[in-house]
Amino acid sequence: EIYNVSHEAGTFEDYMMDGKVRPAQVGLLLSSVDDILTGVQNSTLAMHNNERKAIYYALRHSQVPVDMLSEDDVIDGLAKDYKVIYVTQQWMHSKCLEALKKWAEAGGTVVALCGGGFMDEFNKPNPKADEFYGVKGQQLTTDPQLVSRYLLEANRPFLTKQDLPLYDPMDSVSWSSDTGAGRIRDVPVIVWRQVLTAGDASVLGTYRDGTPAVVKKAHGKGAAFLFGFLPGQAYLKSGLPIRPPDRGST
Repeated sequence: EIYNVSHEAGTFEDYMMDGKVRPAQVGLLLSSVDDILTGVQNSTLAMHNNERKAIYYALRHSQVPVDMLSEDDVIDGLAKDYKVIYVTQQWMHSKCLEALKKWAEAGGTVVALCGGGFMDEFNKPNPKADEFYGVKGQQLTTDPQLVSRYLLEANRPFLTKQDLPLYDPMDSVSWSSDTGAGRIRDVPVIVWRQVLTAGDASVLGTYRDGTPAVVKKAHGKGAAFLFGFLPGQAYLKSGLPIRPPDRGST
């Protein structure tokens, strides 16, 4: 069997040895500040981590190469060759936010999802985040039925394959796409909803009650987008059928 495997591998070995990973132009930001201040782990509610994984799946399913970037990567200027950076956490180092602004001004696109790094390394609201996204204020709210209906106990994991298919969305969002897809309608809002008060940002999408849900602010040659919900969770929910789990979460 070793001989057979070696023989078969020989047909493409030259290509593999000369190959290299396709360079990514899209990065998912990892925040050590968020990790420290939230203390989330596999046995706690970690929706920002869930969302980061969901966005990764969505990008890879679209054949888009993706890298993980740390706050230090952005601060040290190592993200200069990237075109898009996703922000999925609520806490972010203030120096990283400043670096993201300069990076966007040079032509980069920041896509922030519910949370957006509005809290700094001192666990205080960062007013520069409001300026960066072009909002006058924001407030993150949790589905009031999350614990009683799904988790059954506070600060327990929201399990993707078990909880998402049965989840009844707390709201929905519709927004205009500039990619030729037209109007995107009724995307479910799952677990978290960030209420936004628009300032000098353009409002691209709204919740059912008409309040801003998706905003965009231009920065030099680039821009910053803020989605006040978790679109990655909506993406996964659309592809997960309702099936009996083989075991419970407790």
